[in-house]
Amino acid sequence: TQKEKEKEVSPSTPSNNPFDDNADEAPVIEREEIDYKKEFDIPVFSATLEAALKQVLPSDDPLDSPNFDPITYINQQLPDEISLGGGKLESHLNILKRKVVTLSDHITKEIHAQSCQRNQTKRAIAQATQAIQDLFNKIKSIKGKAT
Repeated sequence: TQKEKEKEVSPSTPSNNPFDDNADEAPVIEREEIDYKKEFDIPVFSATLEAALKQVLPSDDPLDSPNFDPITYINQQLPDEISLGGGKLESHLNILKRKVVTLSDHITKEIHAQSCQRNQTKRAIAQATQAIQDLFNKIKSIKGKAT
C-alpha cells in the first residue's frame, strides 16, 4: 500500500526528518531574525535608564538582560535532544514556573502597597487642605476683629 511505501525509507536515501536516527546529516534549521521587543510590545529603555536600573536592581539573570534573546536562552539551557529527556526539561520548566509565581506574588504585594500608599496620600492631602482652610478662617477672623 501507499502508506507502507511512505514509511519505508532505504538506507541510501537521506532523510529530512530531524528525529530520524538514520539520517546522514542533521538538517539545518534557518533562524528567522525576530525583533522580540517589537513583537511582544516590550518597552525599550535608554542606556542611561538601563544603567540606573542595573545599579538599583543588580541581576545576573539572563532574563533581566536588555538584550535578552529567548531562542539563545533556550538553546543554552537545552542544547541538544538528550537534554530534553531525563527530567532536565521538566526541571527547567519548574524553575521558570517558580520564577513566574514569585514575580506574580511580588507584583501583587507591590500593587497592594501602592494602593495603601495612595489612600494614605489622599488622607494627608485632605488633612492639609482642611488645615489650610482652618488657618485661612482664623486669619480672616483675626482681620475682622482688628478692624
